[in-house]
Amino acid sequence: MCIAIAGNIWSGKGLLAELLSGRLGWDNVSVSQNDGENPYIDDFYDDMRRWSFQLQIYFLGMRWRSMRGIAAGGRNCVIDRTIYEDAEIFARNLFKNGLLPERSFHSYFELYGQVIDTIKAPDLLVYIRATPDKLLRNIKRRGRGYETSIDKSYLQSLGELYENWTFSYGASKILTIDLDSDDFILDSEARERVLDKICSIIKKQ
Repeated sequence: MCIAIAGNIWSGKGLLAELLSGRLGWDNVSVSQNDGENPYIDDFYDDMRRWSFQLQIYFLGMRWRSMRGIAAGGRNCVIDRTIYEDAEIFARNLFKNGLLPERSFHSYFELYGQVIDTIKAPDLLVYIRATPDKLLRNIKRRGRGYETSIDKSYLQSLGELYENWTFSYGASKILTIDLDSDDFILDSEARERVLDKICSIIKKQ
């Protein structure tokens, strides 16, 4: 069985994956652990239009390799980002804001469609919903260089796309966690509520 965690920038995906895998005794597969090592990431934040296509292609290949490795391993696992988000959220956002040319956008989605046909969907998708203000506080607390320049409108745009995507998502069961009301990052009681809720669903699978 595979549980995937999805959510906006610094919504706590990695932490929740770590907590959940520890509770269940499953493998914690950090699909996004090397995101900051993407060779295009710094260039992208300096000039998004020029480097957006290269950035997205690199992420797509990296996620695909990770998902193939998970399938080959055949073990129960929790992953901290889905391959769907790179396309349905980030690529669409770049295109919507004129930062990914139409020709590149369509080429990317054609390749993406071929890639997802080769992988199995997660058994459960956990979506972490959070307001831009909440995310900005989390980003500031982390203090990673290239992320500190992210503004509220960018997070808002991504958040709207997350809502649209999760509303139409049908590849597997989905559970939404509201970080503003259940802040498992800072609140230990909220953390237990969230973990209990996820584990309850797993037991019924």
